[in-house]
Amino acid sequence: MVTTLKSKWHFALFAVFLYVTAPLVEAAYCIIQQGRGAYPANADSIAIPIFQFALALLLLSPLYAVVVWLAVRSYQGGRPLVAFNTTRPVQSAFWSLLLGGLALYNLGDGAYSAYRLLPLDTISALLWAYLLLCLRSSLAGNDGQQVERQPA
Repeated sequence: MVTTLKSKWHFALFAVFLYVTAPLVEAAYCIIQQGRGAYPANADSIAIPIFQFALALLLLSPLYAVVVWLAVRSYQGGRPLVAFNTTRPVQSAFWSLLLGGLALYNLGDGAYSAYRLLPLDTISALLWAYLLLCLRSSLAGNDGQQVERQPA
């Protein structure tokens, strides 16, 4: 059975890795699309959308950092990806619909990227979906009990 990442710090490092590599994936996408002739020959440089994407990530990074920090605080690793808490069904259903829906969207994006022969986009979308499913499993399967703190 596929499980979530074992440690909250593995989760945090994985989340930071995906966020930091997102501009590289975007750059690879633009370069591949330019090589395929998807952009007009007299169009502006592909550096413009790449830097716009990087700037948007930079502007959203405080929000992302807060979300990752909150997720790390309540993250409980080593759970099955389909964990569901029957004692809190509303909370579990909420997180399953929200984060499971986003993960499903990323899986669809990964399938479309595979169809379009965009390998980095495919890998990135699948990894983002796994991150969202890890977070969903930790939040939806949370039994409300405090996890024993491990010494640093």
